Amino acid sequence: MEKVKTIIYSILAIIMLVVAGCSGVETGETINQNIPNGDSPPPSEGIVDNELLDRDRREGSQSDEEVQQESLQQLIADGIYVESISYSTPPKVELIDVTIAIEGGIVTDISILGIDPHPTSLNLQRRSEEGLRDLMIGKKVEDIQIPDRVGGSSLTTKAIQQRFQEMKNNY
Repeated sequence: MEKVKTIIYSILAIIMLVVAGCSGVETGETINQNIPNGDSPPPSEGIVDNELLDRDRREGSQSDEEVQQESLQQLIADGIYVESISYSTPPKVELIDVTIAIEGGIVTDISILGIDPHPTSLNLQRRSEEGLRDLMIGKKVEDIQIPDRVGGSSLTTKAIQQRFQEMKNNY
């Protein structure tokens, strides 16, 4: 398990360097790493997987238009997404790692890990995690709307809300 963490953090560090060189983010830097469950890479936005389209056509279960629409709706590939998010609080800038697991376009898990958080922030991060788990797990990614405040925390929630929306738009 420790070896897996080391590999993941190494990959995240490389991506952070690339992302830092390519863009500026208003509330801090973000790292995005998709760890696919299968062998195929995640589909790109606007591209329909023709192999899946052909398979569904052979099965005769849906029209071409329905299959294409379904493929476009599931732009976020199955996998585990790790987002490192920083945001400002009155005592200090907080850094959290948010992990979201997606299977079949449905969120199956979410966790928040504060990196050396202020004690008040830690409490709010835990409460946000509990609330977000209730709001997100078992729901389709495209149907999830994160409110401005979850578990009494507006700053943590707002930072996660922004990144989740970016994730939906980018994948």
